[in-house]
Amino acid sequence: MVTCHLKTNRDLGILQEAEPTKNIQKIRDAIMFDRRRTIDELEEMTGVSWSSGQRILTEELHMKRVAAKFVPRLLSEDQRASRLDVCREMKDQLKTDPHFLSKIVTFFPVSKNDEGP
Repeated sequence: MVTCHLKTNRDLGILQEAEPTKNIQKIRDAIMFDRRRTIDELEEMTGVSWSSGQRILTEELHMKRVAAKFVPRLLSEDQRASRLDVCREMKDQLKTDPHFLSKIVTFFPVSKNDEGP
């Protein structure tokens, strides 16, 4: 649903229809470039007010807010390379020692109030 806002042309004393698709396109382009942007960042980038930006995102683009802790974090190139190196080392170790994975120990701290299994 596209809604049009009216603005007054003071020189002519008449109402003109504002172009809502420009703001929708600005918000769409900005959010598709980086979906982790906040409404505050979109407002600063596009010049579209916070409330209009929120309305466009929810009503026009049919998007919803997701808590930041549920959005996957993007790794830097160094972090990706490090993870890849560790995975390759573990894979090589597994080829030479088939019982390698059974030797991995995980540790979960237990507080005094927790009961053991």
